[in-house]
Amino acid sequence: KAKKTKKGPPAAGNVGNELPTEDEEVGRESPCCPPGMVEPEAEAKLGKGSKHAAPSEENLSDEAITAEICHMDIEVTKLVSAKRRKLELDTLPYDSLSLQALQHTLHEAKALQELVLGCLQKLSVTLRPVSMGGEEYPVPAYPGRDLVRDVVTRLISVHGLPKKAFRMVTEGPVIMSPSDEIIKYDLVAPINLVFLNDPIDEQRLRLPFDSEDVGDRTDSHSGTSAGDWQSFADNISNFKIDGRSGVAVSGHGVLKLDSPIQIDGHVTVSVWTHFPTCNERNGYRVLLDGPTPESRILLCLCNKKLGYYWRHRAAGSAHKFIPRETFDLGAVSDGWHQLGVVGDETSLTYYVDGVRVGSQTCEAEFLQGSIDFIGNTAQGINQEGFSVISDFRIFATSATPDQMMELAQSE
Repeated sequence: KAKKTKKGPPAAGNVGNELPTEDEEVGRESPCCPPGMVEPEAEAKLGKGSKHAAPSEENLSDEAITAEICHMDIEVTKLVSAKRRKLELDTLPYDSLSLQALQHTLHEAKALQELVLGCLQKLSVTLRPVSMGGEEYPVPAYPGRDLVRDVVTRLISVHGLPKKAFRMVTEGPVIMSPSDEIIKYDLVAPINLVFLNDPIDEQRLRLPFDSEDVGDRTDSHSGTSAGDWQSFADNISNFKIDGRSGVAVSGHGVLKLDSPIQIDGHVTVSVWTHFPTCNERNGYRVLLDGPTPESRILLCLCNKKLGYYWRHRAAGSAHKFIPRETFDLGAVSDGWHQLGVVGDETSLTYYVDGVRVGSQTCEAEFLQGSIDFIGNTAQGINQEGFSVISDFRIFATSATPDQMMELAQSE
């Protein structure tokens, strides 16, 4: 009688034979491993002290899990990027062992894909969006499967927030679209929660500049006849790009309001302009000015910086700009962007696309008086106009950060 022997791995040519059991699998040489090399999984099972063996449950930490994921990534990258010129031929000769090895490799690759997809699904993080007032709203999120709207729904549920009353904004500034997967965004970067249910009132002037003819002096406005304006000098032209219209103020060009706007300690200014057009020239470029050479300039650009300028003393002028190290206008992406400034008694706060980028202190006297000119200094004495102006608005109140974001999103 034939002597009974333990069934071993299938012999070459026996494709389709029953595969070895798990116990028999331990220590087996992989079809893709050189002879004598034991697979890492088998080594872990045999307890031979592989330095990449999975940590015990009680010793698991965030760092250990991250290290294990990174190790898997390195191993897979090394395997895929290794040059195997002998396998780069147009055709390969059939061999039963090669076929079995390729089938096994494909099976393991699918198992690896399922493992990675499963890990992605299990990723979790606690987001901590902060309101403009500094209040934190922690909420769990799952980057591998959540959309932004899922996080918004969770915020509403966890913190009792009103529906459709806020937006999530991350660095850039970038508004997180409800339909986006949250994994698209940098979830380590700060996230702001911007509430939208508190509109700005006391609008004193709005000049859309959406007419095809800059000679049209009847631009629509709200609450005052001050919407009428006249162009002073010839350096005013139509500007239209990316579906939006405005006026380009260059050289000595300036727009004079027929009825000046009075400010008394509180003011909000909003204007849309175009980049990189706005950054094409250096030197002082003024958005709005008062009636005399001694008056105030609430929003001024200079060498890609935002700030203000006040020619108010015989001994000299007062001017302050946000350092480019804090905010650099030169880094703003191409296209239309909103610039804003809020004056509140002794401070000026600057915004880009509704997000605060810096602030300056000023004397109380600075926020008193009238605004008579748009796009340049009084009578166009500055040698270079502001650049492109669209949807210019003035409010006789100091807008909150949430209101500035709402203003940027509503225009």
